[in-house]
Amino acid sequence: MADPVKSVESEKSRAPAPSTRGVWGLVFSTIFGVTMLTLCLGCGIALYSFRPVLAHSPEAAVRLKDEVLHITVPQLFAPKGTIDWNLAYLLRMRGAYFEHSKADGEIVLLQVDSRFLANPELRDHIRKTLLDKGATGVPLRRDSVSFQDYMIQNKPVQFRFEKGRSATNDKPYYIVDGVVHGKTGEVLIGIRLEADAWDESQMMGMLESIQ
Repeated sequence: MADPVKSVESEKSRAPAPSTRGVWGLVFSTIFGVTMLTLCLGCGIALYSFRPVLAHSPEAAVRLKDEVLHITVPQLFAPKGTIDWNLAYLLRMRGAYFEHSKADGEIVLLQVDSRFLANPELRDHIRKTLLDKGATGVPLRRDSVSFQDYMIQNKPVQFRFEKGRSATNDKPYYIVDGVVHGKTGEVLIGIRLEADAWDESQMMGMLESIQ
């Protein structure tokens, strides 16, 4: 008769060893989860620590404009270069900028993910970074804000109008921005211009040219 103790020991010896795959999977998942949580908590700070990279190239500015949006920029605004903006590796924006030939002013066309444009803090950060100082580097003091609708692509689009003044000579400026649908996504149109050089008919013509 077989020894029952030896039979049990024999069965144990034939049983497969416990797998460590599940244990290591749990450890990896825990580390990954903690890491992602840490990164997400830091996004609010890191998001604003990345500055746009400007590259001077009139040809590239025209080419990129044509890629993102069908628009006719007023002739007084000459193409100057491109914008490449990587916000904490979460959002990459690209665009083109045009500078006024006779006054301190610029037009910025920036392709932006619509999910992030819904964030008012990010929208304000873009406005401050690209438009508040402009090409001259002169900061502006903001005075008042208003909103105006323009008919673009057969529908009303709201633009934000800000009045500001130069911190150095008190000269009045306009800062204007709005979002339209471009060829491959949403495009933010930003304008910074001395109030004396503002031509409403030119700006209307530019916005009406958008298709």
